[in-house]
Amino acid sequence: MEADDLTSIEKDKRILRNEISLIKKQYSTEILGYKSDIICKNLTDTPEFKNSARIAAYSSLPDEVQTLKLIEEWKEKKHIYLPVVEGNEMIFRKYNGANRMITGVLGIKEPDEDSEKTEISDIDLFIVPGIAFDRNYNRTGRGKGFYDRTLSHVNKPITGLCFKFQLYDNIPANQYDIKMTKIITEDLFF
Repeated sequence: MEADDLTSIEKDKRILRNEISLIKKQYSTEILGYKSDIICKNLTDTPEFKNSARIAAYSSLPDEVQTLKLIEEWKEKKHIYLPVVEGNEMIFRKYNGANRMITGVLGIKEPDEDSEKTEISDIDLFIVPGIAFDRNYNRTGRGKGFYDRTLSHVNKPITGLCFKFQLYDNIPANQYDIKMTKIITEDLFF
């Protein structure tokens, strides 16, 4: 891929991020919370979730599928790990309750430094957020590349969570974008 192609893809991703941001503003926090509950229930009904003991989830930002209820509900039944940003990389630390969370360098809540760290290879299922997904299992994130760099070393199931309006037939993608193995919305999973 030539540099001009990459630049074009990055421009298209920026446009897509802005488009999704405008769409999200049409929904109230309550509606997105309701949709999030359905998405998380759909997730827990999957064989990948049921058969996984060690799960990497994410601490949701206000405009993402909300995962706090899911994490709280399952923290005693499964080992739940959340990403922590260290430099240009992500590591995963065990979730031990809201009182053990701190605000990380990107403004996202992370388990504190005393929380148990796990190796990526020990995680059974990765649950990831995204700005947009498509029916070819592509994902567009926020543009920093943390998930793509981390997941490039993974051969376990990777499930993307999104609202139905974030799912497209095709989105811009390049060779560095890691494909999902499953995508779940409030009324669809594949």
